Amino acid sequence: MGEAPPRSAGDSLRIYAHRLAQALGRHAAVVADLTAFVAEFPYRERLRAQLMMALHRQGRSSEALDVYREGRRLLVDELGLEPGRELAEAERAVLAGEPDEPDGARPERDLAAARPAGPRRPSWSRPAELPLAASAFIGRRAELAALDALPEVGEGDPLPLCVVSGPAGVGKTALALHWAHSAVASFPDGQLYADVRGYDAEAAPTAPALLLERFLRTMGVPAERIPAEHEAREALFRSTPQGRRVLIVLDNAASSAQVRPLLRGAPGRLVLVTARRRLEGLVAGEGARSLTLDLLTAGEAVELLRAVAGPERVARDTEAAVRLGALCDRLPLALRIAGARLVARPRRRLATLAGRLAEQGHRLAELAVDDRAVRTGFGVSYDDLAGGPAARMFRLLGLLDVPDIAPAVAAALANVSELQAEDLLETLVDMHLVETPSPRRYRMHDLLRLFARERAAVEETAEERGRAVRRALDHYLATVRAAAREVNPADQWREDVVRWRLSTPGTALASAAEAHAWVERERECLLAAGRQAATAPGDGPEIAIGLAVAFHMPLEYRGRWREQLALGTVALEAAESTGDPRHFAIAHNDLGWAHWAMAPRPSPRTPRPWSRRAVTAAGTPRRWPWATWRRRCGSPATRGRRRCASRRPWTWPPRTANPARTGRPSTAGAWAAPASIWAIRRAPTPCGAAPPASCTSWASSPPTSAAASRTTPTRARPRSSPSSSRATWALLT
Repeated sequence: MGEAPPRSAGDSLRIYAHRLAQALGRHAAVVADLTAFVAEFPYRERLRAQLMMALHRQGRSSEALDVYREGRRLLVDELGLEPGRELAEAERAVLAGEPDEPDGARPERDLAAARPAGPRRPSWSRPAELPLAASAFIGRRAELAALDALPEVGEGDPLPLCVVSGPAGVGKTALALHWAHSAVASFPDGQLYADVRGYDAEAAPTAPALLLERFLRTMGVPAERIPAEHEAREALFRSTPQGRRVLIVLDNAASSAQVRPLLRGAPGRLVLVTARRRLEGLVAGEGARSLTLDLLTAGEAVELLRAVAGPERVARDTEAAVRLGALCDRLPLALRIAGARLVARPRRRLATLAGRLAEQGHRLAELAVDDRAVRTGFGVSYDDLAGGPAARMFRLLGLLDVPDIAPAVAAALANVSELQAEDLLETLVDMHLVETPSPRRYRMHDLLRLFARERAAVEETAEERGRAVRRALDHYLATVRAAAREVNPADQWREDVVRWRLSTPGTALASAAEAHAWVERERECLLAAGRQAATAPGDGPEIAIGLAVAFHMPLEYRGRWREQLALGTVALEAAESTGDPRHFAIAHNDLGWAHWAMAPRPSPRTPRPWSRRAVTAAGTPRRWPWATWRRRCGSPATRGRRRCASRRPWTWPPRTANPARTGRPSTAGAWAAPASIWAIRRAPTPCGAAPPASCTSWASSPPTSAAASRTTPTRARPRSSPSSSRATWALLT
C-alpha cells in the first residue's frame, strides 16, 4: 500500500479501485494511497473528497478541512473556479460531524465511481461566452470585410486563424467582438471567449493549461475526465468538438506560445486572436492572417465623439470636435474617454476640453476616467520592454519633436551603432510603440511621445536628456553642412557664421545627388529640429542658426521656398536670443531671398530705416547694400530664360566690388536677396515695427554715394568662387 503511485492516470485509478475494494473500511491504510494520488492529481476533486472522508473517519477532521482549503485555493487561484458539488458536500459532512456510513457501502460506491468509464463521449454544450460589444463602433470597414472572408478562406483548412494587432487603445477588442457578434449565425455550435491577460496591469498572463481546462469544462467535459498532462488536454480539446462550427476569441494575447496550444483544432473552428505584438510566429508557423489596426481618420474620430458625447453637442461646435479628435491622436480609447468626460459634465463646451488637452503636460492626466486611462495602457506595453535598451530608445525618442526619424539619427540620439539602433526601432515596431510610414523611417504618435517624455523625465537625468538631444541636433547639423558642401562648395563661408564643435560626424554624402535625396527626405525633420533648437535653453538658438544657415543653399537649389521661408523665420527668432548682429544679417538675407523668390515681380522700394540696421550693426554703414540690393527681373525661375520685362539694367550696389576681381562686383554680394525689404515687409522679425533698444545705435540711413550701373543680359546664376564669397563675407564680419 505504500509504493509510489503509477505514472498513468488510468492505471492509477484502476489500481486504486482494486485496493479500495480490498480495504473495505481500513481507512488508515487507504489514507496513504489517497494522499499520494492527490499530490499527483491535485485538481481531481473526487480523490480529494475521498481523502477528506478517510481522514474524517479516523477522527482527523482538522486535517480533512486543511485538504479542502488547499484544494479550493488551487481551483480558485489557478483555474478561477469554485469547488464542485462533491468536494463541497465533503466539507459540509466534515463540518457537520456526520456519522460514518456502513463499512461496505461507501467503498462499494467508490469502487463503482473509480471503474473506467469506457469510450463514452461527453455530452456537448453550446457555449455563448462573447462579452457585450462596444455600444458605439465606428469605421474599420476594410478590416471587417477581411474578417468576413475568413470562414470562406478557411473552408479547406483545418483551422482558419487571424491575428488582430495594434497599439494600446486602438480598438482591437472592440473590432473582434463587433465582428464576432455579427458572425454568430455562422457558428451555431458555440462561441468561446477568453481574456488571456497578456497585458494586464493587475494579473499575470493565463497559462495555456488553465485555458484548456476552462474550455473543456465549458464544452461539457466532466472534471474527472480532464487529464492533468498538458499534451493530453491538448489532444482532448482537439478531438472534443468534432464536426462542429465553433468560434474562439482569444483576447489580449502576450505571445504566440501562450495561444498556440489552443489553435490545434478540428475542422469547423475559427480562432480570432487580439494582441499588441504582431505575433509573427503564428503567421510563419500556423499560417495566420494578420490585420494591423491604425488610428481612425479625422472624420471617424468626429463620428466617434458624436456617438459617445451626443450628436447635438458635437453639432454645436464641429470645429472644436475636429480639434479634440486631433488632440486625442484619433485613438479610439482617448476619444471615448474624452466623450465620457463631456457626458459627465453637460455644461462643459468642447472647446473648453480641447483647451485643457492642448496643455501637453496635462493631456495624459486628462484622458482618464475611473479604471480606464490612456497612460495605463501605454504603461503596460512599456513595462513589457523590461527596462532594456529598447525601453531607453523609446524614452529618448520622445525627446525629439521631429515628425519621423531615420536609424542614423536614432543612433546618434541613443549613442549606439546604426545597426543596433535599427534593431531597437524594429522591436518597438513589433510592440506597436513606433510605426514605419515608409522604409527605414520611424514615427511615434503624439500621445505615445508624451508618455515617452514622461518616462524620460522620471528615468533619465536632465544632463542625460540634454546630451541625447544635442547628439541628434549635431547629427542633423553635420549632415546638412555636408549636403551644402556637395551642392555648392563655394558657400562654405556660411559655416563660419556658427563655429560649432560637433559631437557626431553625421551621415556621409558622396555626391550632390545623394545630398539632394537626403534633403528631400529630411527637410521636414530639419525644420522641426530648428524650431526645437530655437526655443531650447542654453546653446540651442546657436544650433538653430547653424541649421538655418547651412540648409539655405540645399533648399534654394531645390526651389523649396516655403521651407526656406519657415526656416528664415526660425533663424530670426533664434537670432533674437543670441543677440549676434551677424545672425540677424544672415537671417534677414535668407528670409528676404525666399520672399523675393516667391513674389512674381518685386517692385523697387526705398529701404525702411530699421531694415538696414540688421546689416549695418556688423560694423560700418557701407555694408547695408548686402541686404538691400535687389534684382528687378522677376522670380529666380525666369532667370536664364528671358530678359526682364522692363528691360531695365541691373543696378549693382556701390562699394561691394570683389578686390580679387577688379571692375566686377562680388557674385556673392550681387546675388544676395533683398532681405531687409521683403523679410521686414512680409515676415515677422525680432525688431518688429519698432526697433528694440539694442537697435537704437544702428545707422538709420544708407550712404549717399551714387550706384554704378551697367546693362548685362539675363543669364543663369553664376557660380560664386570661394575667394569672392569670402571677400564679400569679410565686409560683414
